[in-house]
Amino acid sequence: MWWELRRIDNIMQNVVSMKQIEIIKKDLSPVWIKLIGVIIVLATIYKIATMTFLDVSPIVYIITNAIAVGAWTGKEIVVIDTAKNRIGEGFKIMGFIRLDWINYSGVERIFINSTSATETFRHLTRTIDINHHSYKAFLKTNEGEKVCVGVSSEKEKLIKQLKQYNISLRTEIFDNTSGVAVEIG
Repeated sequence: MWWELRRIDNIMQNVVSMKQIEIIKKDLSPVWIKLIGVIIVLATIYKIATMTFLDVSPIVYIITNAIAVGAWTGKEIVVIDTAKNRIGEGFKIMGFIRLDWINYSGVERIFINSTSATETFRHLTRTIDINHHSYKAFLKTNEGEKVCVGVSSEKEKLIKQLKQYNISLRTEIFDNTSGVAVEIG
């Protein structure tokens, strides 16, 4: 397959023959899990370098390092196959992809919504509220199915990503964050 890899503001987009768009929504593992993975790999390297790795079965090292690599490479993805008119949601770990496909007749539009969440921390005499504001982009098919294709805390960054996706999709992008749908050109 002919493919090219593009870098878009820390988001990777894999385009296969311009008929299939792979959108990486987010990592499956948080940073602290990835740090544990680094520690596992470094511990294995240390055991091999000091020739003390035979005190435990090699299968243990293989399994723990495979889990560490899986934590590093796990991504939640959306694949839009314009040639076969289908959208797949799922995950990609160590190059292996698992998707749940839905068929569509066409893409009606892409729209951006804003979300807000508040975390409240209570400690003896005081309460701290932390507000989180983020933007989510959804692709809506002609059948009414909605698929999340992006999440960001920066609206302009999300719009830039959507414009890149829209090169292949050729649909309208709407910004619903102000309460009124505004088309983005």
